[in-house]
Amino acid sequence: MNIHIKISIVLLVIAAIAGIWYFGASKTNEARTDRTSYKVGDSLEVAISNNGVKPICFSSCYPYMIEKNENGKWGQYAYVGCRDANKASGCVASRSKRQFKLPLDEAEPGLSRLKIQICAGCDPGQEFRADEVIYSNEFEVK
Repeated sequence: MNIHIKISIVLLVIAAIAGIWYFGASKTNEARTDRTSYKVGDSLEVAISNNGVKPICFSSCYPYMIEKNENGKWGQYAYVGCRDANKASGCVASRSKRQFKLPLDEAEPGLSRLKIQICAGCDPGQEFRADEVIYSNEFEVK
C-alpha cells in the first residue's frame, strides 16, 4: 500500500471519529436568566439554548413553571389545569437560542428557578409531550 492511501485512510478514520463525536455527543439544553436577583413584579428574561440536533418546542399551556426552594427542597407553585389543548409551540431550531420575557407578578420572595419542559423533535401545533425537563440557574426574588 503506498503512503498516499495510508494517509487517506487515517484522515478518513479521524474525520469519522470527529463526526461521531460531534453529532453523537450528548449535548444538553440550557436555560439562563439575565440576572440572579429580581423584585416581585420585575420581568425576568430567560435565554433557552438548544444545543441538540433536533428542534425543541415548549408547552402552549405552561412553557415554564416557577419552583421555589424551601428548606433545601424544590417545590412547584400550584398551577391550574390548562383549558385549551396542550400543543407544542415556541420552537427553537437545533443549535439556536431564543429569549423569553416572563413577569414575576405573582412570584413569592425566596430562592427560585424555572422548570421548563421540552418536546424534542416536535412540530409546532402537534400534541405536546414532555421529553426532557431543563432547569434554569437559581435566582432570588426579593
